[in-house]
Amino acid sequence: MIVFGMRLFPLLYVAFLSLLPLSMGMGILRYRLFNIDVIINRTLVYGGLTTLIVAMYVFVVGGFGVLLQTNNHLAGFLLATIFAALLFQPLRAQLQHGVDRAMYSAGEKQRLLNHAEEK
Repeated sequence: MIVFGMRLFPLLYVAFLSLLPLSMGMGILRYRLFNIDVIINRTLVYGGLTTLIVAMYVFVVGGFGVLLQTNNHLAGFLLATIFAALLFQPLRAQLQHGVDRAMYSAGEKQRLLNHAEEK
């Protein structure tokens, strides 16, 4: 059968074939299979943290480069590295708190805490 100048069977085949991974993903998320919520949580935290650290490092190195009037000054790179290392843990804690607040409700957080205490 031809619809709009295209064969209907290949279109239906592609449509139904693309629904398979989508339905599997929805099932995994809905029933929390494979602890996917933990994986998504950590992906969001460390992906965001990496982006923030790299951006901060670039701005600090650029700022010290402008301040010291050089592009390849070792002190600028060292200061930027120390600055990024000192801010890593507080940034990670804030980002983790924000992602947890977005992903979990208050009751779910308490259930997770109780489950962690039992282990």
